[in-house]
Amino acid sequence: MKKNLKIILIVFALSLLGFSITYKFGLATKYNYFSAKRDISNGNIQIISYGLPLIDEILISKSFAFQVEEFGCSISNEQINGIEKYNKIVKEYFTKINGDNWGTQFNNKCDSLIKLISQPNY
Repeated sequence: MKKNLKIILIVFALSLLGFSITYKFGLATKYNYFSAKRDISNGNIQIISYGLPLIDEILISKSFAFQVEEFGCSISNEQINGIEKYNKIVKEYFTKINGDNWGTQFNNKCDSLIKLISQPNY
């Protein structure tokens, strides 16, 4: 009887560990560490965004040879975890290819576009 209880406890602990790892890394979602690696190797370079769409990022991303994929506003914590892992891998890839300051350049171009759009037309 004690042997069966030990087996049940081990199975339970392993199941809990598996669930925790899956949840933390968003492995059960569309976007995660492994899908980022796959997409990069297939040349499908994208940053995943959630929440309100950021038109400036969508427009400027094309000049940096990637696209911004909008995920939407209704999102779970597990999906957020997966997207964060996904974007981290993609941003590391861009840093390796374009240098450390590519993010600053991207943000500067987005800011310039926002300023241009927000200026009144005379």
